[in-house]
Formats: sequence, C-alpha cells, structure tokens
Amino acid sequence: MDTLEEFVVEADKKSPFLKIVGDEPVTGMYKGATVVDDQFNPGKKTVQYALEIDGVTKTFKSGSNGLARQMLKIKKDTMVTIVRSGESFKTKWDVIAEK
Repeated sequence: MDTLEEFVVEADKKSPFLKIVGDEPVTGMYKGATVVDDQFNPGKKTVQYALEIDGVTKTFKSGSNGLARQMLKIKKDTMVTIVRSGESFKTKWDVIAEK
C-alpha cells in the first residue's frame, strides 16, 4: 500500500460499516434491521440496517423515518439498491428492490 487513496480503499473494504454518500448507489442483499440506542442522542433510538455486499455483511445506521417506511416493504434476502441524496434534514432516500 503506497498511497493514501489505497489505504482508504483497503480500510473501507475491511470495515464492518457501510458508508452511503451523496448520490452513489449501493447495491446489496438486505439482511434485516434492528432498532438500537442512538449513540449520539442518549435516550433516543435509531435503526441499524444490514446489507450483504460481495459476501460481506456491512451495517449502517439511520434515524430516517422515510427510509424506515421504505425498508418495511422489503423482505429479508432481497437485492436492493439504496441511494442517498441531500444532507442533514434535507436527506432523501430512494430504495429500489429487485423483483
């Protein structure tokens, strides 16, 4: 590993966490969701979603009710593509499930 870019790519591959950043679609097998304590807001809850990508299960957290409503319609072990656009309170989630 000779460059900072290579370091970051390798670290992202090894991380158990999934980063969904602006307008880049993420596709994987939906493995379910769990309601967990929000580590940034004591006393509140958030949702941790799990996607299997290239045989590795990665998780991400979101407190978005809009995302949760879309994911409620998705059955476990369904291939999904998730796109996040916007930031902060203007974040919009689009979830497309393969049929």
